[in-house]
Amino acid sequence: MPSEILLIPLSLLLHLITLFALIVVYQRCSVLGHSKGEPRSTLEHLENFVKKIEQENETYYRNVLAHMEDLEAKWENKLNNFLNKMNENTPPSSHTSHADDERHDLDLFAKHSSQANGAGDEAFARALHLHRQGYSPEQIAKQLGIGIGETELLISLFNKKDK
Repeated sequence: MPSEILLIPLSLLLHLITLFALIVVYQRCSVLGHSKGEPRSTLEHLENFVKKIEQENETYYRNVLAHMEDLEAKWENKLNNFLNKMNENTPPSSHTSHADDERHDLDLFAKHSSQANGAGDEAFARALHLHRQGYSPEQIAKQLGIGIGETELLISLFNKKDK
């Protein structure tokens, strides 16, 4: 019995909310120019609204597409300019062998080295060459049988001198 007493005010409250919602819907329809509140006119209004949104979306899509094409063309020009500059700065004999690269690294090391001690120079040149090929300091140290600290020091020294 006590639960039935609570259901009556709850039912009354729900009826009031429904009535309020109907009033709001009617007012909105009349503001939109649907004074009759007929479902057909509301449906037509929604269809027109959807068509308008679709047209705006199509316009935005075309604008975004054109903007992306412009950006792509700009980046392509920048890339071509960069590649042209790289080709201009590359010596004609840029296609060297692995042995030539190692000789170049050895020559570079000998040029910058203040201590020339034969076998050590070759190991350092090989370490530098392996670093340029993308090996990590740990991999270089393991492959050449030298310390990781030595390898990192050598790489950091040559990176400073290359700048």
